[in-house]
Amino acid sequence: MGIKLIDKQIRGIEMVINAIMKKYKFIKGWELYPDHEKYDSTIFIDVIMDYQEFADTYNYYIQPINWRRSSSNPATYLGRDKEDYHKEYIDKDKSLYQEIKDIKDDIEKTIRELYTNLPQEFISTFFSNSNTKHPRYIMVSNFNDTDDNMSLPI
Repeated sequence: MGIKLIDKQIRGIEMVINAIMKKYKFIKGWELYPDHEKYDSTIFIDVIMDYQEFADTYNYYIQPINWRRSSSNPATYLGRDKEDYHKEYIDKDKSLYQEIKDIKDDIEKTIRELYTNLPQEFISTFFSNSNTKHPRYIMVSNFNDTDDNMSLPI
């Protein structure tokens, strides 16, 4: 089970991420999700982004840490300001979560659109139960911080 990506298909994902990096400057790269070969119809990737730059871009507060942030939702590590950041979830400004969800959704939607519009030789495909060939769906599993932020002072 699972489909291995060939070099051209990996290059296709690289082209997609390079294109989206022009719109979202805080995106710095990507990596295949560790268990990506387990799935036939979906390619799971992790987007590498600079969480500090993301926070600066949208005027959010982020606490410096000395480990690599990783989450399916970047809002996990952000607050409207320092006070909001340190509040319990129930007391946090929920509009921040919706704003970040909208940004995250746009990133994911744009990645899928760019991927499906690549020339066919760059797209990974799978065969359905009816033996019909389909392009694989690309999905972001996590947003991982750059390694650069692991050395920030606390």
